[in-house]
Amino acid sequence: MEIQLTKTKTITIGGGPKKRKSADIVGIDLFTDDARGCPAVRLVEKKGELRLAAVGFVPAPANPLPSSWEEAAKSCSWSLPAPFQAPGAAFAVTSADMAFSQTAADAFHFDIAAGVPVSHEGVRHVMKPMDAAEGFVMQASLPEYQVLWLSRLLPEGRRPTATSIQVRPAALSASILRQSAFREDDGAALALVVSAHEIHVAGYKGGDIVLWRKCRGIAGWEGLRLALKKGLGLEDDMIAGVLDDTLIDPRPVLDPIAAPIMNELAVSRDYLVGKLGVEPKRILALGLSAGERYWNAIAEERLHLKLVAPNPFDGLVATEKTFVGEGAATEGAGAAPFLGALGAALAAIGEEAAK
Repeated sequence: MEIQLTKTKTITIGGGPKKRKSADIVGIDLFTDDARGCPAVRLVEKKGELRLAAVGFVPAPANPLPSSWEEAAKSCSWSLPAPFQAPGAAFAVTSADMAFSQTAADAFHFDIAAGVPVSHEGVRHVMKPMDAAEGFVMQASLPEYQVLWLSRLLPEGRRPTATSIQVRPAALSASILRQSAFREDDGAALALVVSAHEIHVAGYKGGDIVLWRKCRGIAGWEGLRLALKKGLGLEDDMIAGVLDDTLIDPRPVLDPIAAPIMNELAVSRDYLVGKLGVEPKRILALGLSAGERYWNAIAEERLHLKLVAPNPFDGLVATEKTFVGEGAATEGAGAAPFLGALGAALAAIGEEAAK
């Protein structure tokens, strides 16, 4: 998964966890349109213990992600606040031109080298074989000019150096890797990944992702929020409170939204069980910032599986020196914006330690 940029510089794109020894890396979620800045998470691992060194929002780059080779030529020197100046940086990138999907291997008209970046018609592709007989691969891609621009975003010779570029859905899929529930189930899981504008279902076997499906027609957490706002006549600042309140039942509003999500979960579970021999013990909901008990009730009724929404930072050791920036949190609704940054760091930290 390494790209040779120059004689002395390489960068990894995509990638999964490897055996880790020690590492220090900051994951940054780029171009998410969050008014507070770019979510960032710094992780440090020594002797097998993974510590949370910093979490917060950092100022966004001055220039937007380029949409052509001409725009990519424009320089954009970007520096980070001191708490996030790790030796290396892993980017989770949102781009209109990115792709991350479960795809038939024969859909590509070029030779696929598993896990090795392939350049084809100006696009950088990374393929990962799936654990299935049908010849599926997980495919991630970004335009070459965006990869090159991102690799030069942070100044040479100053911390951090860009070492990993991941499309944001790939980073989200990696955000589950350190969850205690994930490890307790030996890396066999069915997960619901909730973003602001999309919801995906992910399946894992032996710690590796083997399934990624988008819930069609569901506009992510924003869609859920708007439905509750309209259906119950709520103000924005009341929605989370109502979802966690035992006196108001939002089920009549949630049920129509939940139906297609539960259908996707049911199809995904059947695939995991029938094709891959994975029997999920529960559903792990990532990015669900409120209403866990209602979603659990719906999941138990329709799928006979318990749904849990673990803290994204579960399993990480926080210390007295851990930096928590303004507006940031490591639990509850405040932790949800950091899933992409956390996943980017988790996916890349193994690559760094294995070098």
